[in-house]
Amino acid sequence: MNPRELKINVGNTLVRLRNQNFKLQSALLELIDNSIDAGAKNIRIYETDSALFIEDDGNGFEDIFRAFDIGESRKVGQIGRYGVGLKDASVKYSRKTTISSRGKSASCDWDAAMETGNAEIVPEKCGIDSTVIAWWDFRYLYKYPIQTQEIRRCYALALARNLNIEVNGTRLLPIDQPAYIESIDESFEYEDKRVRLTGGIFNPNDENRKSWAGYNLYYQGRLIGPGRIMDAGMGDTACSNFSFIVELEDADERWVLATNKDSVEGVDPLLDYIFHTYTRPLLKKAEAQTIDVALREVIEAVESTCSVRGNITRGPRVNTGTREEVKQPGRPKQNTFSATREGHYCGGHFGKMSDGGLRLHFVDLESDTLGEVAVQNKLLVSLNKLNPFIAENISNIAVMKAVAVIIYAMHRSAPNDLYTKDVMDSALQIAGQNLTK
Repeated sequence: MNPRELKINVGNTLVRLRNQNFKLQSALLELIDNSIDAGAKNIRIYETDSALFIEDDGNGFEDIFRAFDIGESRKVGQIGRYGVGLKDASVKYSRKTTISSRGKSASCDWDAAMETGNAEIVPEKCGIDSTVIAWWDFRYLYKYPIQTQEIRRCYALALARNLNIEVNGTRLLPIDQPAYIESIDESFEYEDKRVRLTGGIFNPNDENRKSWAGYNLYYQGRLIGPGRIMDAGMGDTACSNFSFIVELEDADERWVLATNKDSVEGVDPLLDYIFHTYTRPLLKKAEAQTIDVALREVIEAVESTCSVRGNITRGPRVNTGTREEVKQPGRPKQNTFSATREGHYCGGHFGKMSDGGLRLHFVDLESDTLGEVAVQNKLLVSLNKLNPFIAENISNIAVMKAVAVIIYAMHRSAPNDLYTKDVMDSALQIAGQNLTK
């Protein structure tokens, strides 16, 4: 059978891109990535009438027409190496896009292409030398103010060094990092790749903790994924008041990025290595600081209540080592932490499995909130000792159990990640305010 050429329906493909769940923050990051890859040091994002413009002082596009080709990229070892970000963002947030660079300009009318199924790149007159991407009719497709918080956090390292980004005339400053009580600054080789690790333990009351808690991976000065990783490389440590920046320093393709730049290949083993080699002493110290000796009984009781119980049934076995057959209990079975999976025998020296359950500690948070949560290998619940309700009932095991069980139930039972950390933290804030009235 003879091979045939792959057919792609242009109109349907563009409609899918227009309807995709692609946040404006992420779309702007894609364009900023392209500017930085082109060597830009100054990037301006501004609006006029209903259009949005992204202008930079980089080297521009070698071929203005190829810049529109979906899935085409000649970049090697750069952030925007996959050739999809600019087009995805432009289709989503403009009816027509114009790219001007190196004295040349071209446009693509996305709406017309969706209707006819034929996308044409049309050359236009250009009188500027800088690189400008214009999203025409942007305000017809997006009605909300442009938020810059994630841009500031994503490029915090670059903004603090040599990058200038302006949004509607306002220069973006990097989001401040927490003030560290204990800190670390180490550079090392990991599988022939260079890594720099900075950060440490911060005061739980530091407002900047909300942006930086956990491990945050940066590649070429750009945050990879959402950051704030607290569920990898942590072992059984129950700690939330820490922040580490992990800079992947090799400027080549040794670090393999996901297409959407949300992850890096091999990140979990890397974080596990960092934990055991560099950060474990600091995190153990931070964990110890959060546990008040007087509250150990409360903590142990609550954690026991919210542990994940599995099938630990054991059957009898026959002891044939005696003259008479005497039935004696068999060896204990290992807890499977599952209601349906059969337990397995163990010698008892492997310890408990850490799959699920709750870890509790008490912290001082200068707000009305009942506490905060963090998702590690177990749900880490930090109850606020300064909240009047918690302070009044802190030694009442029954009340603390009830609070923890409700929080744990939200985490365990919600479908489709309904109760995320942000949602649960907001719920605890509202509950704390109502209980203190």
